[in-house]
Amino acid sequence: MDNKIGRRIKEIRKGGGYSQKEFAKIFGLKDAVTISRWENGYRKPEYDVLMQLTAKFNINLHWLLTGSGKSVNLYDDTGNVGTIPEEFKAVPCIDIYASAGGGYINVPETENNYMLFRKEWLIKQVSSNLDSLVIFTVEGDSMWPTLQSGDLIMIDKNILNVEKEGIYVILYDDLLMVKRVQLIIEDRVEKIKLISDNKLYESFTIPVFGDENIKVIGKVVWFGRKI
Repeated sequence: MDNKIGRRIKEIRKGGGYSQKEFAKIFGLKDAVTISRWENGYRKPEYDVLMQLTAKFNINLHWLLTGSGKSVNLYDDTGNVGTIPEEFKAVPCIDIYASAGGGYINVPETENNYMLFRKEWLIKQVSSNLDSLVIFTVEGDSMWPTLQSGDLIMIDKNILNVEKEGIYVILYDDLLMVKRVQLIIEDRVEKIKLISDNKLYESFTIPVFGDENIKVIGKVVWFGRKI
C-alpha cells in the first residue's frame, strides 16, 4: 500500500514520545511488528485502528487518510482550542521563520497550528515549564549540519540566560535568527558571540550591555526533521 498513512502514523507515535512497543500496547498488540509494518507500508491498519488513533490522539481523520488539512482537531466550534487528552501538551507552532542565515525581519507572532507531545516526555527530556514552549521553523543553511532549512525547533522562552553555550533564537536589529551562542570576554568587555555551525558563514560578536537592539527569544531545546 501507499505508505504515506504509515508515515503519518509514525509522526503521531513519535510526537507522543512512544516507542513502537509502547504504541503497540495502546492497540492491544503483543509486539511492535504490526506497528513497524503499518509505518513502513507493508500492512494497512484496519478502520477501527484509524478510529482509535483519531479518538486517542485527537487526530483529524481527513489528515490521517490524505495528508491534507490540520493534523490535530484542536479547535471547537467557537474556534478556540478544544479538549486535549490530559497526558498531552499542545505546543503552539508560531507562523514565523528563525533564519539560519542573514536573519529574517521580525513580524508579529501568530499561532498557526499546534503539535501534541506527551507531558511526561516533555518534562523529562525538554523542560518542566510547558507553557514556555513554542515551535518555530528554520530557514537557511548557516546552522548546517546541526539544523537544516525546514527543521522544526522547539524553544523554551524562559531560558534567556546565555552563560552556558547553546543554540538560541536571537532578535537583533529586528532580524530573527537562530545561532549557537557563547558568552566571551573581548577587550575586557563581556560580549555574546553568535556562531554559525556552517563554516561558510562568519561568526560575529555583540556587546552584552549597551546594545538595546538585541533580545534573546529563548533556547532551542528540541528539533524535528522530515526524512
